[in-house]
Order: sequence, then structure tokens, then C-alpha cells
Amino acid sequence: MMDFSINESQKMIIKTLQDKLEKKVDFKLLNDKSEKKSDYKYGWNELLELGYIGMLNEVDSEDYGLSFFDFCLILEKWGYNLCEGPIIENSISGILTLQKFDKKKFQSIITQLSNSEKILTSTILEQYINKKNLPFISTNNGKTLISGKICNVPFYNESSNIILIAKSKLGERVVIIPSNSFKILENKTSLIGEEICDIEISNFDMNENNFVGTHENCNMIIDFMYYHTIISKCSETIGAAEHIFDITLDFVKNREQFNNKIGSFQSIQHNLSDMYVNINEARELIRSASKEKYSENFQTLSLLCKVICDEKISQLSWTAHQLHGAIGFTWDYGLHLLTKKILINKNLGGNINFYSNKIF
Repeated sequence: MMDFSINESQKMIIKTLQDKLEKKVDFKLLNDKSEKKSDYKYGWNELLELGYIGMLNEVDSEDYGLSFFDFCLILEKWGYNLCEGPIIENSISGILTLQKFDKKKFQSIITQLSNSEKILTSTILEQYINKKNLPFISTNNGKTLISGKICNVPFYNESSNIILIAKSKLGERVVIIPSNSFKILENKTSLIGEEICDIEISNFDMNENNFVGTHENCNMIIDFMYYHTIISKCSETIGAAEHIFDITLDFVKNREQFNNKIGSFQSIQHNLSDMYVNINEARELIRSASKEKYSENFQTLSLLCKVICDEKISQLSWTAHQLHGAIGFTWDYGLHLLTKKILINKNLGGNINFYSNKIF
């Protein structure tokens, strides 16, 4: 029997964050942002005020300040409230990865990331599934140079550093480069107005401080970032799905048809039951996986979480639109923003064929 319980401290973390964020959600302003009429955003500063930015920074050599499981609980509320910011990139590819694989070298930057003195973003989900066009590391006159393009970098304009995968004649490496060393090729926005960029770097002169780990453990570092990021994105997706369920339940309790609340109709109840079961099954799998970071099954569990979120949770959002009827498809109602967030996460890090090949 797996333990899915949440202790009192974790309940307090969830409630404190929800109380901090719930008044920030304004679908009208979020709609304006998706149409480039507003730069409305929230989440990052609220986490900073609560002291949660550095929550994965180690207290001692044995464990984290707070656990990866705690982090995923926060991401559920992050996704529920459609927050924006590089929390996953900064915390997973940054703090968690650096302290596990190269803590001594990067202790200073770990502290700066934890205090938001620096902000790190990552290209791991884009590069992991498409390694044909990685930036290339070369040597010339005793210098180690990196050049290349990277597409769809999230939160580039907010970051001070980028952690990325590059290749050389000896194989792949994980490197950290200051963001101002790149040139922006194109500024773009996601379906919900989040900024993403295509960037390029040309003959940047690197030294040993730019490299994370060694050639020998590079694949381990890349996998560590990828699988932890996958579970983190799934937690965010579950949060968005819970918000969809809550507003759908509230709608069917109040919407009348033929002088009856539509929530009394059996077909509606069946759909709501399916939504509830799918959310809870997926959430408990994700929470269980987030506790298994040292398990040999961690990678498989991560991919199973992604498959379930991509298949069941994305379908759940369409069911919610159908239960709402016409109003669910209107721009002002806001259901589409939560749906788009789920679809964005679905398209990150590979598709069902990619996961299946890795699982089997």
C-alpha cells in the first residue's frame, strides 16, 4: 500500500500558497496577455515573498530543504492558478541538478538562484527529444568555443543564465551560459501569452566553470533534468485540471435546464465522476512518483505520469467544454486558458510514441 498522505506542514504550504495566489487570477487580464494587450503575470514574486524559490536548496548533505514531493505540491497550486515564471527551470535544472552533480563548483550560483539574485532557464524539454541540432563545442587556438541555435527557450528575457545541452567530438555536455551571451533571433508567445524565444550563440569562449559534471556522467545529468522536469510539468497539469473540474462542478450545480439543475442529470453526473476519478488517479501516481527519486523505477514512473496526463487529462478538458455548452467556448469565460495550458504541457518533452519506446 503506497502512502499518499499529506502531513500538516505540507497542508500549510498548500493553503498558504493558494491564499496568496487565488486573488491574482483574472481571466480578463490573462486573455489580454494572450492577445499581447497586457503583460499581466504573477506567481514568481509571490513565491519569493513566501521564501519558496529556494525550497529545493539542501539544508545538509543528506537531503533537500524541502522535498521534491513538496515542490510538486506547490506546482499543483501553480498550475491551478495559471502562474507564470521559470520555477521548474530554475529549481530543477538549476538548484536541484547543480547541487547533486557539481555542488562544490556551483555553490555560489545555487545560493543566488535560491535568493532570486540569478534566474536560470533551461532548454531540456526541447533538446532532449531533438538532439540533431544541438549547439556545438569546438576548440580553436587553445580556446573552447560554443556556437549554435536553440528554439523555443522559455523565460529567456527574465533569465540571467541558461543551462543547455551541447555536443562536441567527445560527446554531449551540459553547460551553463550567461543569457546576455546569446542573440535573440525571434521573440514569440505561447497560446496563453508566455514569452518564448529562438536564440543563437556564436563562438562564445568557455572555461571549466561553464561545464556541469563530466563527460562520463553527462547522460545521467541530462536524464536527471528531463525526468524531474517531466514530473514537475505533470504536477502543473494536474493543478490546471483540478481548476477545470472545480469551475465545471460549480457550473452544473447552478445551470438550469427544463427547470432542473443540470447537475441532477445522470449523464452529467457520469461525466463528472469520470473527470474526478481521472484527476485523482493521475495525481496520486504523480505524487507517488515524486517520492521515488532514488528508485530504479523513477524514470518509468515519470513516463507513465506523462502518458496518463497526455491521454486522460487532455481529454478531460474537452469534456469540461462540452458540459459547459456554448459558454465554455467563449473567450471571456476563461476555460480555454486552462485547456491551452494543459495542451502546451502535453506537447513538451515528446509524444506517446517517444515515451512508449523508452518504457518498453
